[in-house]
Amino acid sequence: MRVYVRRPGRASTDQPARGTDGLPDVPPTVPPFPQQVLDRHNARRLDPANAVLLAGQRTPLPTAYRSGVLLIPEAARREGALQNINKLLTESGIYLDDSRLSKDFRAESPRVWPVPLRQLRGAAPGRVDAWMVLQTLRAAVARGDQRAEPSQIGQIGLDHLMVGSAVAGAGSQLFGVNYAVEGSGEGGSAMAPPSLARYDGPVPVALSLPAPIAAKAVGGRRATVVTLDTGIGVHPWFTDDFLAVADPIQNAVVASSAATAAPGQPVIAGPNDGPAITEPLVGSLATHFGHGTFIAGVLRQLAPAAQVRTARVMHSDGVAYESDLLAALYELIEQVGSARNGNPDALAADLLSLSLGYFHEDGETLSGELVTLLDRLSELGVIVVAAAGNFATSRPFYPAALAPRYAGGPGAPMISVGALNPNGSVALFSDEGPWVNCFATGAAVVSTFPTTSVGGLQPEYSVDSGRRQALDGDDFTDGFAVWSGTSFAAPAVAGLLAAGLERNAAADANLSLDGATAADAIKRAQAAVAGLGT
Repeated sequence: MRVYVRRPGRASTDQPARGTDGLPDVPPTVPPFPQQVLDRHNARRLDPANAVLLAGQRTPLPTAYRSGVLLIPEAARREGALQNINKLLTESGIYLDDSRLSKDFRAESPRVWPVPLRQLRGAAPGRVDAWMVLQTLRAAVARGDQRAEPSQIGQIGLDHLMVGSAVAGAGSQLFGVNYAVEGSGEGGSAMAPPSLARYDGPVPVALSLPAPIAAKAVGGRRATVVTLDTGIGVHPWFTDDFLAVADPIQNAVVASSAATAAPGQPVIAGPNDGPAITEPLVGSLATHFGHGTFIAGVLRQLAPAAQVRTARVMHSDGVAYESDLLAALYELIEQVGSARNGNPDALAADLLSLSLGYFHEDGETLSGELVTLLDRLSELGVIVVAAAGNFATSRPFYPAALAPRYAGGPGAPMISVGALNPNGSVALFSDEGPWVNCFATGAAVVSTFPTTSVGGLQPEYSVDSGRRQALDGDDFTDGFAVWSGTSFAAPAVAGLLAAGLERNAAADANLSLDGATAADAIKRAQAAVAGLGT
């Protein structure tokens, strides 16, 4: 395992072979979601070339978003504000319908909510488009319509599609220099000629090493890592208490998913990864099935004494909704806040590992609810470790690109992680820019994969009734795979930090993991990050 940490004043020998400042950005292109993936999630691309704009509005950068959902602040749902907004939308034949939210969510705290858009009964036929609705509301503010409160409309946003940061061989394709994630066509990759090593994955491998044994934590409570990903699959490495579902967080995600799903749209119904096959007539494994299990295996290898608590926010095709991530973060903050106040039954998380992200349409520094929630996690002493993305660009990929916000601050630091090849060079697919403050091995990583995974691809050669055959590229019943992506560099860093927290706790009583307050958590978080890569 190689890891490099970019620190102010650190000698270049402690960094990747090439620096990351001053790199030219790749011209932004529309995120490479194929149409079938957009259709599956009732989503659209925001293309700068044809985006509807207000007079004087800066052209947005490309992104992808859910067509029928907007993120609405709590203030816009109270005291008649939502009724005023719906009056503004009457001419468009659209209204915001929060009736299902009222049943499924607690509404006592200030937050933003995913609210579905519906067509008014009797309205002219048309397609619901969240970007168009958002622009209609912004236009009302611009012309001074009294029904449009600027502070409320200004906080309304798109529900972005987020993507897992694994290089998925079955569904990845090269777009210019951007190596896309999830379902980007079925043409395979063009990262290298067939005779050379490629970044395709996952690929089945055999592993003879035994499962890392979870040693008893010396310094008191075990370090706890939370992962928000595709959920968990079946594997013998996880029959003990190392890996378990964070039920309160999972319940929040299930409620969020159910409240906004369009007819026929996939929902997050529980913690288990799946479906393994999204196209049953083809039989290919979904591009990100096993993603969460693979990440858990990386953590098991590097921090066997820790505990991993997981919740499923990502579909097995690699797509996650911003609203579901926000729902998970709200509940995580509530759990950690309760633990910091001495509740022994609450989830006392030390680290959050995120292997997903998105590109925002605004070229300015990101603000909004995601930033607010990450600020709160930092204040509670939770280290957030986020994958930098696999698009070979320096365009900010969120949430990882927010890492500089927390550098040298009073709270827990945030780590954004790019990927290295096994030889220590920066992986060709990895995003790289001044906002990436760490690099770790993320190419050709070996880890756990659900033992239930058998896809429809057949071995190239098979004789003697199948007793002798070539490698079956999507039969993972042995339970292990080799895979690449910043998705796996991020949990590697999280695992190293978890192990560091436990070493520090054993060596210094002032850094004990039993210290419950936010101040205790921040102190040990800063110490662990300071020791990373040394």
